[in-house]
Amino acid sequence: MRRRPLGLYALVLLLGAVIGSILGHLVGMLVPEGVVKEFLTRSANLITLNPTTLGTEWLSVTVGLRLSINACGVFGIVIAAYILRMLR
Repeated sequence: MRRRPLGLYALVLLLGAVIGSILGHLVGMLVPEGVVKEFLTRSANLITLNPTTLGTEWLSVTVGLRLSINACGVFGIVIAAYILRMLR
């Protein structure tokens, strides 16, 4: 049995989280106000790195990162893991 690179697992799970989060926002726009919308659109911040600027006289670079996930993102990760397992 051939082993897959660890980067492939990370990429598939990240794509599942991103696609699930996007779908969660889209579904949240369609669902009327209530508990279901609150559940689908509430997100938790996992990583927050405030923007930092590194600069010289002729070049400046600003770097920051925020990773948040909602319920649909978690569902997307589960679906991506299942699809990855099915593709053996």
